[in-house]
Amino acid sequence: MIWRAEDCFVNTQKTPRPGSVPYAAQRLGCTAPVVYAYIKSGKLRHYRVSMRPGSKGDIRITNEAIADCIAELEREAAQMVH
Repeated sequence: MIWRAEDCFVNTQKTPRPGSVPYAAQRLGCTAPVVYAYIKSGKLRHYRVSMRPGSKGDIRITNEAIADCIAELEREAAQMVH
């Protein structure tokens, strides 16, 4: 097998990067706009990282925050049933 440099650095399978909004959307089974709505409503914790002065930064979401959001959504769904 011949290794190419781009195989080492490019995400050839097009899977979302862990911690990204698309990754959270995939884990939550929703779309990116829904993830942003969860962030805005406070249901999904996040933090921002930036290397550029004056930038708001990129949103990062931990696996723990995703798990907590899922638990919160399940609690809300259970309350709606009763």
